[in-house]
Amino acid sequence: MDIFSIFKVAGGIGLFLYGMKVMGNAIGRQAGGKFKKILENITASPVRSVLLGAGITAIIQSSAATSVMVLGFVNSGIMSLESSIGLIMGANIGTTATGWILSLNSISGTSFFLKLLTPNGFVPLLACIGSFIILFSKNEKKQDIAKIIIGFAVLMYGMTSMQDALKPLTGSEEFKNILLMFSNPILGVLVGFAITAVTQSSSASIGILQAISVTGGITFLSAMPIVMGINIGAVLVVILASLGSSREAKRVACIDFLFNLIGTIICLSVYWILNSIFEFKISNAIMGYVSIAMLHTGFKILITVILLPFRRFLMALSKIIIRPTKEETKREKLLDDLFLSTPTLAISRCRDFTVEMAKMAKKSILLSMDSVYNYNQQDFNEVMELEDKVDNYEDKLGSYMLKISTNRINTEDSHEVSRLLHCIGDFERIADHAVNIMQSAQEISEKNLSFSDVAKHDLNVMFSAVKEILDITINTFEKNSVEDALMVEPLEEVVDLLKVSLKSRHITRLQQNECSIVAGFIFSDLITSCERIADHCSNIAVYIIELSEENFDIHTHLKLIKNGNPKFNERYNMYLKKYQI
Repeated sequence: MDIFSIFKVAGGIGLFLYGMKVMGNAIGRQAGGKFKKILENITASPVRSVLLGAGITAIIQSSAATSVMVLGFVNSGIMSLESSIGLIMGANIGTTATGWILSLNSISGTSFFLKLLTPNGFVPLLACIGSFIILFSKNEKKQDIAKIIIGFAVLMYGMTSMQDALKPLTGSEEFKNILLMFSNPILGVLVGFAITAVTQSSSASIGILQAISVTGGITFLSAMPIVMGINIGAVLVVILASLGSSREAKRVACIDFLFNLIGTIICLSVYWILNSIFEFKISNAIMGYVSIAMLHTGFKILITVILLPFRRFLMALSKIIIRPTKEETKREKLLDDLFLSTPTLAISRCRDFTVEMAKMAKKSILLSMDSVYNYNQQDFNEVMELEDKVDNYEDKLGSYMLKISTNRINTEDSHEVSRLLHCIGDFERIADHAVNIMQSAQEISEKNLSFSDVAKHDLNVMFSAVKEILDITINTFEKNSVEDALMVEPLEEVVDLLKVSLKSRHITRLQQNECSIVAGFIFSDLITSCERIADHCSNIAVYIIELSEENFDIHTHLKLIKNGNPKFNERYNMYLKKYQI
């Protein structure tokens, strides 16, 4: 084996790792948000959790990605530590799917069908298809699909390059003797751990081991500890991701490590003890692509079957290792940087918290409106606290979405970030108007003021209209419903008309001495705040409609939905009748 063969092995490893990265990133962009919703609604059944974790990992081709996703959910308080255990075990099983895919390298034959199944048959075809899609399609979903295809083609090409470069070592006794050294279980585990520490991927490490197996020097006895060491090393990515997270999130990484470490100790100990007694013939069996894939999958399934019933023991052990402190570090559980590696997932988290922000803003409005007639200090304090929380959400979400924007995200995600950034500003302003209304209520109470019965009626009509537009807007945002969004603008027009009418009636009452000047100023402030709340609701609805139509000119859009639109006129007349004074 000369220096150029070494270059070819190194190049093959590089292409293999690059192909895995390209393919994994593209899958993550397309599937991250969907899997997030599935994981959030995870069933309590441990067996179903294992199956779900295995299925997701088999699709995204990365146990680390699934584990880090789960880590983020536990850190953010979405998922309990106990619920995460089945998913972690399933992720460990799912990651073995890559080994079976790479086993295509072992297929050989002369028929057209068998040739097509070999990498030399399908890799050029996949590379051609993927390249044409990237060159001639501007659709980002198709571009991601093309990247998945090309990533897989590059991965398989890298694997073939390693295999071809290593084939000359088939007859080398020196190389076989080196591989036999790994039959020592401790040395084998350390080598497997080291390979994965460098590649940062158990799938990549298994692929490298499969490529080396073409030399015929890998026996079951040497492959077994290496495979187990590879799985322990794979947890390094999760451990590094947990640094800086909550102690509960660190326990997720700890459980992942314990799962593989305890499984390795059990399997190696039992096998070596029994082998010393019975001398299994399989120990000296030569391993190939398929047998290594079988060993990897079998090991994962076996330790899952053994340890799943003891999941609470693993959880208790993780709590002993990572002990709770009397004063645990208070960490903002709003958003987690762990999600940034999957932008679609991070944006979905932002959307969830924006919904929470919207509901807090609505609650503050309802409390402040009720306080106009029934003021108390407790409600005043609560509105102030809600406003502080909404401000905090706006700051955190804004900063977090700027971080997302620095990543390479597709157009759809970019539009969603833009919409959310606009909406959080409007929700924050709605909460500010709640404070304005509450301060007016406080002034009414402190100065012992009162409105006339007619003024109260007028104010109640305005309050009812604003409460309805808030309900529609928040439901519209939560469901991302364009149909519901179309209901907002007609009602906002009615609120504008109400403002003009109520102020005109208010001036008449002042002229007839039916209302005091001080109470009149407060009445005017309340009406103005209500009208501005409706304006912000209109903004939010328009952002939703615009993005659905890929139209970013707000003024042009408003003209289109108002002028000559029969549905708009119908809804406008309906609200006008409902809130007539």
